[in-house]
Amino acid sequence: MRQIEREYIKQKIKEGYGNIEVAMMASAEFKRGFSPADVASIKYREVKREDIRKPEELMKRYHSPELPEDDYLICSDIHAPFYSQEWVDRYFAVAKKFEIEKQIIVGDLFEFSAISSFPPITDNGNELSFSAELDTCRELISRMNKVFKKSFLVSGNHERRIYRAFESAIPFSMILRYFPEMEKNFVFTPYDKVAVGNDWLLLHPVSYSQISGNVAFRLAAKFRKNILNAHGHFFCLRYDASGKNLVIDLGGLFDVEKIDYINLKSTTHPFWNPGFCMLRKGKIHLFHQFTDWEFYLGKERKK
Repeated sequence: MRQIEREYIKQKIKEGYGNIEVAMMASAEFKRGFSPADVASIKYREVKREDIRKPEELMKRYHSPELPEDDYLICSDIHAPFYSQEWVDRYFAVAKKFEIEKQIIVGDLFEFSAISSFPPITDNGNELSFSAELDTCRELISRMNKVFKKSFLVSGNHERRIYRAFESAIPFSMILRYFPEMEKNFVFTPYDKVAVGNDWLLLHPVSYSQISGNVAFRLAAKFRKNILNAHGHFFCLRYDASGKNLVIDLGGLFDVEKIDYINLKSTTHPFWNPGFCMLRKGKIHLFHQFTDWEFYLGKERKK
């Protein structure tokens, strides 16, 4: 066995890999066969036990992120580039009016239709290439960076399309490099939730219900916090079973007329509801289809 092969095997042993794993890795690396017995021989003769990482050291502990209590504008399900210009303008107008410098996007900033696992449902649907889809989002990202000093992006099911499409070879964080301004001002978490202070939990869960508020209602019972829930594309406000915690469906900044699978296929699912919210001085403010925009933004923003 060559010295370079021996050193490679020793290094992999120290990293905590088992004999079979190391044998397979060495065989692939050097294009010749190595057996678990070859690895075991080196392990017991040339590697000190204290130099081998223990299995428990290889196990990752997961702790979802927490943000301090502060003023935030909060939205979800933008599905860029298929967002509503009207609702995006309202979103930025509220941020400027109330001088909110931080935003939290609770998943699905991007649509990523070009890498969807779902087959096309029409010959002339939204056939933007992956790069074209990202290029179309540049104006939105640029505006976000002008309005907000810091942006927090929670992972939604559409962000996770990146991992599935590229078999985890490309992390979503690499997408941020496509937009240089995002690398500076955006913080991305692969978690589908983030806590704000002690009272609020913002989630983009896998769970879905056709009844607005149901998922958030059950999440409040599980986590015992006020819930801001994304993914369902509904807007809803209610209390949990205890009557102590608020449960809110966030709506979204999408444009339903741009989403092919809503318009080309009929289901019994309810219509999508746009909306977003603001946490300001510890209080929640909701913005939806029945909002009095003149009250919040003045006559110039009445529409």
